[in-house]
Amino acid sequence: GVNDHLIKTITSCQEDKKYDEWEFAEEVIRHVKAKPYRVFPTFDKLREDLDKLLWHMDYPCGSTSQFSQWCVFEGAKKQGITVMIDGQGADEQLAGYGGNDVAMYAGLMKRGKFYNMIQEARSYKQRIGNWPIGILLGAMQTSLPWVTPLFPESYRILQKSLKAPAWLKTTSRMINHRFPMSLQDGLMQQIQRQPLPSLLRYEDRNSMAFSVESRVPFMDYRLIEFTLGLPENLIFRKGDRKYILRKAFRGEVPEKVLNRTDKMGFVSPEERWLKQDGADWFQMQIDQSIHNSPDYFNQMEAKRFYNDIKTNKAGFSFEPWRIICFNQFLKQRNG
Repeated sequence: GVNDHLIKTITSCQEDKKYDEWEFAEEVIRHVKAKPYRVFPTFDKLREDLDKLLWHMDYPCGSTSQFSQWCVFEGAKKQGITVMIDGQGADEQLAGYGGNDVAMYAGLMKRGKFYNMIQEARSYKQRIGNWPIGILLGAMQTSLPWVTPLFPESYRILQKSLKAPAWLKTTSRMINHRFPMSLQDGLMQQIQRQPLPSLLRYEDRNSMAFSVESRVPFMDYRLIEFTLGLPENLIFRKGDRKYILRKAFRGEVPEKVLNRTDKMGFVSPEERWLKQDGADWFQMQIDQSIHNSPDYFNQMEAKRFYNDIKTNKAGFSFEPWRIICFNQFLKQRNG
């Protein structure tokens, strides 16, 4: 009928505000007068659906973020939605993720744009409160690799990040990775290698599991060609990520969304599940995974690593989930 809502939305939510973006979603929903539906992924449901999820994924997934997406498409199916629109691709094209700073500074350094670099560093100091020393060291070591040996071991920022985790059995202790030489180079890596190809695959698998057609308008080849040809300062400028997109949508998208400075991925409360809701299950699965795959994991190191996260001696990481997920995947493959 005439009064039917033209747009329906499905949003993955959590009661715990640390993992919830409903306040921003609600602004947009109100603005476009959409009809909202909310899903609340829980640990119990994760445990229940894990086999099915992995069967559809057909390879291990990097975090329980993919489970949140699974719940969204299940919600769409329940609401009778057959076609959905999703925003994949915008972050990779327009530097939406954190972690693009080193590449940006490296590019400015290599091209001798020292004035722009000083402006960026000043802006960083105003926003964050301190100078971007670590970022500048990383940029210097990227654009001028011969300077790296001149730094003491503890200042070799990039080399630290290339060490394989101690719990992983591997012939090489270093991970083979090429650091991007500029922001544009970094964005190309994100589009062509990691994470976009995986995210699109997750999306495809999750949507097809519930017979939903998921469309990704940011992946239109004409838009990608346009964004990849933009000057870097229209993409990432003085801490403003997706600069041109924010400018283009002034007056169209609620200010609260456009002015937002933090970035949350497609999250789930995985840290809380690991430490609280599903602590016993995680512990049991980790022990089982390590026991079942002595060829892949250093048992003592893996146990120590997991316990450090569980007891807050180390920061949260998706790696315990990856160990568990890998084991579940192998079990499924081996029948």
